[in-house]
Amino acid sequence: MSKLILVFVMLQLSTALWAKDYILEIHNQTQKALHYIYVSHVQDHIWEEDLLDENEYLERDGQLTLTLSDYPTPYFDIRAIDSEGNFYYRYRVDAEQGPVYFKAQDRVTSTLTPKNIPNLK
Repeated sequence: MSKLILVFVMLQLSTALWAKDYILEIHNQTQKALHYIYVSHVQDHIWEEDLLDENEYLERDGQLTLTLSDYPTPYFDIRAIDSEGNFYYRYRVDAEQGPVYFKAQDRVTSTLTPKNIPNLK
């Protein structure tokens, strides 16, 4: 039993050693205010909670800087929803490669909002 506990503790420590914090900068160039922003690690199969407070939004031409803590890699999926209910997506964003820009032409017209990551291999 003590060996099992030791293995579990070592596994937790090794995971913690690989987890890092990442800074993600999001720019809104959609011409509409973004009222919801969801960020999930690429390994997750669901969207995490909205990162904006209830009465907070990202104005057009505004920017938001987020610290994403304790993730094993810098790759994230981002979903934004504007004031009219339009959806915008970015998949496999590398938080170490600079800012993310949501633009008007990035609007997704489908009413489906899956957390599917396109096969990029």
